[in-house]
Amino acid sequence: MNPVEVRKSILRNVLEANNNPEKDETKLSKAAGNGYVRLTNIMDDNISMSDTLHCKASHKTLCGEKCHGSIMSIPKPKTRTLKEIKDEATTFFELYCNSEKLNKNERQKRIDEVMHSISTTGTYDLTYDELVFGAKTAWRNASRCIGRIQWSTLQVFDCRKVSTAKGMYEAACQHVKFATNGGNIRSAITVFPQQSKTGCGARVWNSQFFKYAGYEKPDGTIIGDPLSVEFTKFCQSLGWESKGGRFDILPWVLSGEDEEPQLFEIPEDLILEVNIKHSSEN
Repeated sequence: MNPVEVRKSILRNVLEANNNPEKDETKLSKAAGNGYVRLTNIMDDNISMSDTLHCKASHKTLCGEKCHGSIMSIPKPKTRTLKEIKDEATTFFELYCNSEKLNKNERQKRIDEVMHSISTTGTYDLTYDELVFGAKTAWRNASRCIGRIQWSTLQVFDCRKVSTAKGMYEAACQHVKFATNGGNIRSAITVFPQQSKTGCGARVWNSQFFKYAGYEKPDGTIIGDPLSVEFTKFCQSLGWESKGGRFDILPWVLSGEDEEPQLFEIPEDLILEVNIKHSSEN
């Protein structure tokens, strides 16, 4: 059975379990009232993975059918009404309060605070614990991410008070040092301030933290990474003095709230590279 047929088979099993639970009780949790569906692990055919999220999906994601998270010009969402914001906030806090087992009074007090903030400012701020819960839950629910099995170990760095490019640079260094961990990778996310109503905010201009530069020669040939040619030109326009080699690490280009993009060279001790060579070379 090819991969496409495997995926179709799994989907049929899930849908059948949802629509006709009496047909295959092994697809359902014993706690049927919770709506858990058992999914088959295609590696060993064991039915051990539980899921309820597909039953709760209410609308498409911002990106649509494909994830655009790594693209700089992410499509902007439509302007939401206060009712939509409140409805989504209520859903989030129901998940959070149930997860943290908050009592009725604590739950209502926090929801009232959030609703008041939305009514007066159009938005609200998460506490650190709520931010951690939201980040971990978002990763856990990212169905296209093959690494999400590590969601519970995610380290969240709260940098929402950072407003300058220099502060972002320091936070990025901290993030990389923690995450790379000398080669023993650890999962981490750094959260900068959300965009303001004017659309300005913290921005990382690089498509990824570590990437080689690309240089186009007069004859059209390219030295380095062809995908980095345009961004390399952008860095040079900001004053970056490159070496013109095949493996030049691009600098970080960062901009804080209402700031122009600024260049920051990456400390050498944060750059982990592997020396490789083609098998044809002696």
